[in-house]
Amino acid sequence: MMPMAWIAVAALAIAVEFVATHFVLFFAAIGALLAAGLAAAGVSPTWQLLAFAAATATLPLLLRRPLLRRFTGLGVPSRSEDLHGAPALVTETVDPHLATGRVTVRGQDWAATSRARIEAGGMSRVVGSDGIVLIVEPAPPHYSSRS
Repeated sequence: MMPMAWIAVAALAIAVEFVATHFVLFFAAIGALLAAGLAAAGVSPTWQLLAFAAATATLPLLLRRPLLRRFTGLGVPSRSEDLHGAPALVTETVDPHLATGRVTVRGQDWAATSRARIEAGGMSRVVGSDGIVLIVEPAPPHYSSRS
């Protein structure tokens, strides 16, 4: 009788998971199935409950993030990710104090920011992005627009 109770707990957890979609009760269902297996093997209810509690508490900590990443992917790709490391022509002076500046990268105009002031007409290099604003740094002297 006890294995059937654990199987019912697992079925209920899965049913609620389909509605809630937080991907936590899935691990409670696994814990309940583990406890059902222990009950079928004749293990005492105390050990069944301990196994259920341990599985329900530790499995989400160990597996939830990697499984979510695997099933949900990386989300919307950023248009700026492939620009990291690219040369950028400064078309409007990049001033970190005024939070102004624009650059052209691969023929596209972008808002830009930097830790250092970079004058218009100078070359810079894309080192990151913050939303739709590129983070640039002054280019080394040998850096060209074809790098």
